[in-house]
Amino acid sequence: RVFGMSSARGVFSGAVPRVWHGTPPHRGRRGVTRGAASRAAATPNDASSNLGTDSGKTSASPSSANAFAAVPHSGYHRQVGFKRSFFEGWYFRVTLPDVRDNLSLIYHVYDPDLPESSRRVAGAQVCTPGGGYLFRESKNVDAFVAAAHEMELRMPMGGGEFFEVSDDGRRHRGRLLKGDTEEDAKIWPAKKRRSVVEWDFVVAPKTGYGGLCSVADGDGENEFTQEQAVNSVDSGSRVGFGNGKKKTSGRSTAGWLSSLPVFEPHYQILLAHGDATGQMTVDGLVTKFTNAPAYAEKNWGGAGFPSKWFWVQCNSFPEHPGLSITATGANRGVVLFPGMREEVAGVLIHTPDGQFFPFLPIPGSDGISGGKKDEASEVAWEVQPWGAWRVTASNSRYEVEVFAYIAPEDRVPGNTTVLRAPVDDKQLGMKPSCREHFRGQIVVNLWER
Repeated sequence: RVFGMSSARGVFSGAVPRVWHGTPPHRGRRGVTRGAASRAAATPNDASSNLGTDSGKTSASPSSANAFAAVPHSGYHRQVGFKRSFFEGWYFRVTLPDVRDNLSLIYHVYDPDLPESSRRVAGAQVCTPGGGYLFRESKNVDAFVAAAHEMELRMPMGGGEFFEVSDDGRRHRGRLLKGDTEEDAKIWPAKKRRSVVEWDFVVAPKTGYGGLCSVADGDGENEFTQEQAVNSVDSGSRVGFGNGKKKTSGRSTAGWLSSLPVFEPHYQILLAHGDATGQMTVDGLVTKFTNAPAYAEKNWGGAGFPSKWFWVQCNSFPEHPGLSITATGANRGVVLFPGMREEVAGVLIHTPDGQFFPFLPIPGSDGISGGKKDEASEVAWEVQPWGAWRVTASNSRYEVEVFAYIAPEDRVPGNTTVLRAPVDDKQLGMKPSCREHFRGQIVVNLWER
């Protein structure tokens, strides 16, 4: 049995919410083509917090009080003064299952050490409850600051506008206004455009990458509660944001290769599952939420973004709270051989009780729930024309199948949200090149061989 599932066949089903790009039917091994992402939803319940203004600073130094290893690559990868093409992007999502809706925050920075770069900017995209969208960008990249070893960043944009992540990823605040960017009405019709968005919420991390998060002064088994999240923000105390194990380092999603500029862009799941409490105000309409499922990940590098990728993610399974499924892949660049692409894909399963089932094409360390070394897995995918995604993976111990789909009427571009994303061009920044959808279904089958 695998976490309550029969080895014959078991099914998890849950709301899927987000999605990316589409392409003609495609099948493959170990790799990917651009496809979709799936996410879940969180709900407005009782919660309150005061929305701040553009004041104060984000701490940019790591705290030695944290006795647990953080998730690797939580910090900013910029090498100050090193003149090379570079981007880094962060994705945060809060899901609202009761109303089948979501909110997401997407931050980016380009070429901070190339003053003459045409794409040298820092900015944010916000997908709001109800399908709204707001985009803001600034050429004042020098104003963007981020910590080197913690999940902390801040971008003041003047006039009371700003966005920030502080307290090692536990506090999210911001206020953005509609800018002067002319939005294409065919891509973002008036019904999707928003003028003023404010947010303020705290996140209690439950699962980092590879295992449960723990309280820094605990015994390695304690859960990090929402009350501790709020208290730690108020008191300045630290909480482990890693894999909940003492005397171990956190885990890189792509293993040791993540530390080398060999294959780019790099990818890291920062938070497989957490509980978010706070609110977002959109054009005066307040959405409050308590203990809503939260998720975070990031990309960074300098060799250009994949021209094709797919992505499915859900951590809002009604019958299995805390279960988090990510299936993703891309044709990433090979730094030493410009123009060469390597296809890579994976399925990553975090269970509510702390078990971790990584299916990746490279072997790992730390092991699947028993200390054994993670095996390399064979991954296959099938991507239909944007709207259904099937990913399978297997190794000598386990086999998994992930199937995600959205309703046919939602596959029409106007019924989804188009996002700006990095493109495979070092001269261009964020372009409308993918679609995101927050409502759908995902079915996961996991077998023990």
